[in-house]
Amino acid sequence: MLRAGQRLEQAAHYPCRAARETFVAMTSTVSTNPIQALRSRPMSPMQVIAIAICIAINMVDGFDIMIASFTATGISREWGLKPTDLGLLFSAARSA
Repeated sequence: MLRAGQRLEQAAHYPCRAARETFVAMTSTVSTNPIQALRSRPMSPMQVIAIAICIAINMVDGFDIMIASFTATGISREWGLKPTDLGLLFSAARSA
């Protein structure tokens, strides 16, 4: 465990105040239980942004399949495809 002076000296290398405070907080408390460490302090703004980006990526990930299911009847009518051909088309699009 680092002494208080060492923590502050090493924290000076971090560019923003939030990073310095996080470094000092993480090095000043030793916890062997990660759940306890996560529950002991609130999420940082950077963690909230990272989770929001992950949620947005998951929402967009299935969008192409959802659109394909809504447009299947129009595509089959316009291109003159049978249902088996549509299945082949959508499975090929999914693997790309």
